[in-house]
Amino acid sequence: MRKYTVLFFTLTLLTPLFIIGCNIATEPFLPLVNNEVRATISDFGSFDVQGVETGTSGSGYFSVKARYKGTSGDDSLVITLFIPKQSTAPYTITVQNDNVALIDYCVQQSSGVCTNFDAKKGQGSGTITVSSLTSDGVNQIMEGTFSGTVTSTSGGGNKTISNGSFKVKF
Repeated sequence: MRKYTVLFFTLTLLTPLFIIGCNIATEPFLPLVNNEVRATISDFGSFDVQGVETGTSGSGYFSVKARYKGTSGDDSLVITLFIPKQSTAPYTITVQNDNVALIDYCVQQSSGVCTNFDAKKGQGSGTITVSSLTSDGVNQIMEGTFSGTVTSTSGGGNKTISNGSFKVKF
């Protein structure tokens, strides 16, 4: 009887792992780590970058830049966000109606030239939501989401960015 009890508990514990599978790293429900940006891009798929660059412009805006290097190491994709500062969170910015907000998607060639797709005042559309602003005692930590339709700055069409999320330290 004891042998069957051990077998039952072992199967009970292991069965969910077989059902879920091993693709844990790409599951969207995993929490973001500090300085991570995730999104889905219409012509690329899943974009997930840790170690993003951040900055501020005094009291004007936060900047977030996430650079994804291609497998060859030459080309890269870059998402840049300009997020207007407000005193408290949560808040949502409608990018095409704001003078500062920006969602930029750059396809950077090995020559360093970028093909840019933007959502900004008067071009494209999108939203950036800051869901929380906290402090770890040393740095300010901002978490939020973004999405939009970014338009080529050289007339080459549109791209869709969806399910964007970020967690960054300043």
